[in-house]
Amino acid sequence: MCGIAGIIDTKKNLRKTIFSLNSSIKHRGPDDSGYFIDIQNRIALTMSRLSIIGLKEGRQPKISKNEKIILFFNGEIFNYKNLNKLFFNQYNLKSDTDTLLKMYEKFGLNMMNYLNGMFSICIYDKILNKIFLIRDRFGIKPLYYYNKKSFIF
Repeated sequence: MCGIAGIIDTKKNLRKTIFSLNSSIKHRGPDDSGYFIDIQNRIALTMSRLSIIGLKEGRQPKISKNEKIILFFNGEIFNYKNLNKLFFNQYNLKSDTDTLLKMYEKFGLNMMNYLNGMFSICIYDKILNKIFLIRDRFGIKPLYYYNKKSFIF
């Protein structure tokens, strides 16, 4: 099942809040948890994972080599093996999570033109100073958010 969550807030204790958010989604994926906190930009992201594909390679957050792209992902990319053969044969990628990171690095948000699957994705792009929240076209993996004093998803 898995779950992703995050918060952007200028006043809250991000560490305490993100651990609380993770605790609230722990039932969605008891195999693994991951966190990313950027105190300077007041962003905290988390995930809870049920390991199915790429048990070790699918650990999250996925962070680019230059540490500028942080990715959290819930779902499955059905065509990730084909995408790997088509674009990333030299990397020996073993999970759909690895593939998503490489796709974003190569295509940006245009990666959506190539994805076939059910998913909710959070990408924190430090270069653009933006967070992108993406869900599959049919909303199979829904993505909910709250935007008042804080932005929470």
